[in-house]
Amino acid sequence: MVWWSENLYAVVDSLGICKFITKYFSPDLFGFEEVSKLIYYATGMRLSKKNFLKLGKE
Repeated sequence: MVWWSENLYAVVDSLGICKFITKYFSPDLFGFEEVSKLIYYATGMRLSKKNFLKLGKE
């Protein structure tokens, strides 16, 4: 759970989104799927969950 959260927060923080509106507080808030859509809309890059986790790790 910690590993998953840290990867999500790394990407969310780099996008300038407050991590406190993510799944940290509620399962109904922002997660990988929603953030991946935001990245797609901003850049046109489609990220799989595997690539998203790798991006967060790096």
